[in-house]
Amino acid sequence: MAVEKEKRSMSLRSRLLIICLLLLGIPSLLIGLVGYERSKVELDHAGMDRLKGNVQMVLGMIALLQKEVDAGHLKLEDAQNRLRDEILGPKGSDNKRPLVQKYTMGETGYAWAILPEGISIMNPANEGTDINDSVSADGVNLVQAFVEKGTNGGGFVTYQWRVATTDSIDTKIAYVEQDPHWGWIVGVGAYQSEFYKGANQVLYYILVILGISLVLGTLIIIFVAKRITGPIINIAEHARRVSQGDLTVDQVQVIRKDEIGQLAQDFNKMTSHLQEVIREVRGSTLSVASTAEQLSASAEQSTQAGEQVAVAIQEVAAGSQKQADQLDSASRVVDEMAGEVKRITDAAISVTHTSQQASERSLEGNKAIQTAINQMNSINHTVEELSEVVEGLGQRSTQIGNIIEVITGIAEQTNLLALNAAIEAARAGEHGRGFAVVADEVRKLAEQSSGSAQQIADLIAAIQAETAKAVTSMESATQEVREGIQLVHGAGESFGHIQGSVGEVAQQIDSVASSAEKLKAGMDGVMDVIRQIAHIANETASGSQNVSAATEEQLAAMEEIASSAEALSKMMEELNDLVQRFKV
Repeated sequence: MAVEKEKRSMSLRSRLLIICLLLLGIPSLLIGLVGYERSKVELDHAGMDRLKGNVQMVLGMIALLQKEVDAGHLKLEDAQNRLRDEILGPKGSDNKRPLVQKYTMGETGYAWAILPEGISIMNPANEGTDINDSVSADGVNLVQAFVEKGTNGGGFVTYQWRVATTDSIDTKIAYVEQDPHWGWIVGVGAYQSEFYKGANQVLYYILVILGISLVLGTLIIIFVAKRITGPIINIAEHARRVSQGDLTVDQVQVIRKDEIGQLAQDFNKMTSHLQEVIREVRGSTLSVASTAEQLSASAEQSTQAGEQVAVAIQEVAAGSQKQADQLDSASRVVDEMAGEVKRITDAAISVTHTSQQASERSLEGNKAIQTAINQMNSINHTVEELSEVVEGLGQRSTQIGNIIEVITGIAEQTNLLALNAAIEAARAGEHGRGFAVVADEVRKLAEQSSGSAQQIADLIAAIQAETAKAVTSMESATQEVREGIQLVHGAGESFGHIQGSVGEVAQQIDSVASSAEKLKAGMDGVMDVIRQIAHIANETASGSQNVSAATEEQLAAMEEIASSAEALSKMMEELNDLVQRFKV
């Protein structure tokens, strides 16, 4: 976490500065080090070549002096002394020789010579002494090493030796080679650090140049980094304000034709597009919110209208059910009336048969008077029962008429409810179109019910008229029977009158039977009409139930629409709150 925070706290300019300094410093340092090491190697080789060259020079001088000796111009001893004086300088009183600058190697290097026996034959300090005991700091016997290399064609000997000026140990290199004329083993040695003085100077120059380059590079990098990071910092500040929702920022003023300029242009375009998007989103949220409110209100109105239609349909269903129940009652009453009519018909047939027998037996005279009296009493009783049945039929017809009036009222009320349902469905608009169709079907069923009820009323009126006729006929028959009984009791007044009366009674009975047959046919028609009305009422009730179920489904759909509208409105409010965070 701390590392991440530190990374965030480091600016882009610092990063660019560090990266560029590393890219500038590391290669320069590597080049300097490689050059220094390479210089050391080259200087090492050059120094070793100089050592060998100096030895070769001394050997050449010995060869020249030997020629002088061979020519007799010099003695060998004089030639050797001349060489010592030339190379090392004349010997002083302290038996030491000064170094001749032109033959030195570095600051401390010089030419010397020893004999294979280990005697120092030419040396500025120990000339003429035995040096076989000379051992280097790293344990090398120098005489043995010099003799071995010198007698084998020459070579380099490396050893550790103490520096007289600093009293420190340093690596020393010597080249030795044996002179073929005098047998001397000539050598020239120098400290290796003296070879590298030029390399150290090169290293110094490299470090100075590297330092100057780093300083100048740092200044240039700071200038370039400022040129690069300045616009980026400006863009970052604008981006920070935009990230906080402030889209009122001015456009970034960066007049450049590179990637940073392109970045500034793209940022300005992005800000402008964001402003347009936020404005459009604000307008859209307001429009959607208004639409959601209208949708919610419409759904609520549709729900209310659907509830009213549902109530109306339920009332229609209840009325239809009530109508069906009353029609069932009417059907039972008509069935009872049909039974009564059948009994009337049977009684009429029986009376007709009895009248025929009375007519036949009236011819027998006095013998049949008692029988006639009994038959007349029976006829009287039957006629009275028939009269009661006919009166009951009239009362039943009146009850049916009342029921028909109730059915007519229910049909009118159903028609009115269907009209109200159609009006409510029209108010509901598109959502109530299905209700309007159902309400129209209910209205048609109600009109059919009203028409059928009117037909039943007409049939009942006809039945009542025929019943009235039957009652009148029965009253007449009753009166005739009574008169016949009086005649029989009056000692059988004229059997001709009795025969006529009996004939008239038979005719009246035939009329009653005919009326009863017509009444039965009317009852059958009434039953058919009542069955049709009951079927229509049942269909109306079933249709009302279907409409009620559809209405409930529509109400549920309206409630879902209302809920969705409320959710949409809430979402628009949340979106509007988010959009309000931006300043445009």
